[in-house]
Amino acid sequence: MYYLIVYDIRHNRRRTKMAHYLEQQGCQRLQKSVFMGRLQVGKAMLIYQGLRALMQSAPPASPLDSLLMMPLERHQIPQTLAFGNSEAFDALVQEINTLFFEGRTECFGEITRRGHFHLERPWRVLIFESQGSLLC
Repeated sequence: MYYLIVYDIRHNRRRTKMAHYLEQQGCQRLQKSVFMGRLQVGKAMLIYQGLRALMQSAPPASPLDSLLMMPLERHQIPQTLAFGNSEAFDALVQEINTLFFEGRTECFGEITRRGHFHLERPWRVLIFESQGSLLC
């Protein structure tokens, strides 16, 4: 499940600590005080408790400080409306398939041009250059 984590913290040092904590926990920063993570429920609760502890640490939190953690189901993600720079969001929710190809780089290009592979989804292609004569 994905969690959208949003906070509004007045104290600069506390705000910075919260951002570092979320990054250490594997959450992706979407905006200055907005993070998102793909988390199991137990991990999300641990993160929530950690953030609450940071908010309650000295100096005292402002009564205006706030923290929200909202669960998002996977099927809700494609309905997200975004304007402007959404690269961090796209990188987090986009499933990337990996294709391992052993051969010469030009062979892979020839194979894809011939239509042997139709890469609809985003693909990360790792090409291992082979020594010797491989036919394209």
